[in-house]
Formats: sequence, C-alpha cells, structure tokens
Amino acid sequence: MPIELLLCAAWCTEDNSVGLFAYVGRRDGYPRNWFAARDVSLEVLLPEGFALVKGELQWRGDLIGDEAAEVRAHVRPGGSGEGMIEAVVRVRDLPPYEQVADRKRLFVYVTEGKISIRSSPVPSPGGESAGGTE
Repeated sequence: MPIELLLCAAWCTEDNSVGLFAYVGRRDGYPRNWFAARDVSLEVLLPEGFALVKGELQWRGDLIGDEAAEVRAHVRPGGSGEGMIEAVVRVRDLPPYEQVADRKRLFVYVTEGKISIRSSPVPSPGGESAGGTE
C-alpha cells in the first residue's frame, strides 16, 4: 500500500499528561505523481481510563501527491496502570471496503503519578505483556 503512518510519538508533559503526535502520508519511495489516497482516516485509540485534554484524535480526508495529515493531542491517564495507545490509518477504496493501511503502538505505564512510555511492551512477572495480545 502506498500510504503509511510515518511517525507516531508520545511524550510526558510537565502537567502530568501525555502528548501525542501521529503523521500519515505517502510511503517513502512511492512516486509522488502516482500517489492518491481517497477517504483516508487517521485515528488514535486510547486505553481505558485515558481522557482527551486538548487536541484531536481523528482526521479524515484525501491525500494526493506530497500531501500529509497529522493529529496532535494531550491525554491524561485516569489513574495507575498500563495500556496501549494505538494510531491506525485506514483507507476506503470502494464502499463498503475499508482496509487498515498501517498501525503503530505505544505502551504507557502509570505508577504513583509517574508516566513511562515505551515503544514495546514490558513483560510482566507472569510473562504477559502490557496492552494485551495482537
């Protein structure tokens, strides 16, 4: 597929929230003059208990040539625990077909008010990983 999630990042902020940024566009190396993705959606899915503080978690539209789209948000965890933040790009070719074009996951751990963000899950003592299974 000629479209991909080019960047998905999260960071801890001074006000104890999590900043999020997701960026979608033409896959590197795919010819710009051939690229046209219609009815694209970019959505950031939050773990249970997280709330949007500011920004947007969704974008929908068309991408042509060098066009790209992004979402930026700040979210706050509802308490201690762990969860998975997932950014998902979908493309609707011809209705009613919809296809997941790309996805990226970040893992968030909240302990005693401190937030930790990782690109891969941390195995628990029982051998399970945060965020569930794929």
